Amino acid sequence: MMNRSTKTAPAQAQSQAQADSAPASYLTVSIVEDYEDASGEKAARWTKIGAAFPHKDGKGFNVELSALPLSGKLVLREPTRDENANSRR
Repeated sequence: MMNRSTKTAPAQAQSQAQADSAPASYLTVSIVEDYEDASGEKAARWTKIGAAFPHKDGKGFNVELSALPLSGKLVLREPTRDENANSRR
């Protein structure tokens, strides 16, 4: 007879692995600015300015911005786990 807890633990781990590898339902839109910190080290400041949502047919995105970059450069990335968790609330 199989112990129920040994059966559910691997199933939960597999479910979590699938969730981690599933494509994001949106992308964050950010600008990245290089700067020198107080100690003279090079660093980058990431500022989230919007989100990109895929079309249902998977052939494009709707991009919603709350600001425009002066540089003209946008960076689109999958959200971090924290951002993804916060968007579900």
